[in-house]
Amino acid sequence: MTRRGLTLIELIIAIAGMVILTLALSAAYSAALGWQSRSTPPPVSPDLSLEQRVRNLLRTAFITSDEADTGSYFIGNSSTNDSASSDTLTFVRLPDPPDRAYRAARIEDSTTEDLNDRFGVQGAPQEVSLSPVGIGDAPTQEGFFLRIQSPSDGDPTQGGRQSVLDENLASVRFEFFDGQDWQPTWDTQETGFPRRLPSAVRMTYTRPGEDAERVATFPVPNSDATPDNPAIPQTEEGA
Repeated sequence: MTRRGLTLIELIIAIAGMVILTLALSAAYSAALGWQSRSTPPPVSPDLSLEQRVRNLLRTAFITSDEADTGSYFIGNSSTNDSASSDTLTFVRLPDPPDRAYRAARIEDSTTEDLNDRFGVQGAPQEVSLSPVGIGDAPTQEGFFLRIQSPSDGDPTQGGRQSVLDENLASVRFEFFDGQDWQPTWDTQETGFPRRLPSAVRMTYTRPGEDAERVATFPVPNSDATPDNPAIPQTEEGA
């Protein structure tokens, strides 16, 4: 039997098929790389993460105007009893919607008591505290602590669940804008302070080994303090 080689047409067809297959594989590989780059979140700097979390917490801070209400407050003071500055911020905020873990636990037929123990009471105002000094055994740790109690119990000094918000903070200071000036402290439970939120909070902080201060300013959306209607402490008005 006579053997014959590939004709020119067959060779061209074979080469064209290989080119088409190569292009298809290249397109699929490029698409896969593009999907991976879009689905992988970009790295977040520690500062951006810290500042964004504080911003998100303050976004739903609220207080009632009822003088007899002890369940809502906004307090900026010092953990060392320094009346001229604040390194601790404690306030009541409206809660976020239940997260995915809570919804999944409900599907598992967990009891209400178990859910409350694991996640706190959902849908109730929360007490939030940001401080370089923690509660319980936390003073043996270093960092900047976040404490959340849900629901708020009216006692701004204790309770709730605590975590380390940032373990690499050397110092922190809060200031509060009343609509006209920055105040070093804020305490709606103290005589002389109006039961109102500051219009903004300024956080100044440093990292270990750094001399330069970092400054972030956060608006407080639920505040009604404006330049024409400032939330000035009465002690300052009388000065």
